[in-house]
Amino acid sequence: RGYAHRDIKAENLLLTSAYKLKLADFGFACLLQGRSGSGALRTWLGTRGYMAPEIENRKHYDGRRTDIFAAGVVLFIMYAGCPPFESSSVTDPFYRLIREKRFTIFWKAHSRRRPPDFFSDPFKDLIQSLLAFDPNERPTAFQVS
Repeated sequence: RGYAHRDIKAENLLLTSAYKLKLADFGFACLLQGRSGSGALRTWLGTRGYMAPEIENRKHYDGRRTDIFAAGVVLFIMYAGCPPFESSSVTDPFYRLIREKRFTIFWKAHSRRRPPDFFSDPFKDLIQSLLAFDPNERPTAFQVS
């Protein structure tokens, strides 16, 4: 609806009594077009473990693509019960595997102490695309739904 949430995380998701997902806490939300009208957002904010690498690296960013990244982190947590990494920085070993597209090692590390095939191939493909280092490689919300 023309806004970037900019703080999508598990704590900001609510379920109604009819099990409909609701997004809460729009304190960091802003217009997608940004202050300049160019669509490039600049503010470094959000919750570190959910921040897209372009925010982490303090670059201009597209709010839709950073929200998709955060949604990917939430989905991983909901399924696996733990985050995929601590942060999307170059110093985080798990995110470095995603950045370098070394997915086999990433999934092997996260599959320890889990049943065989715990992560299905379609799930892996979806997470890899949502958490892509290059924001242009991330799907849109429409493509995910």
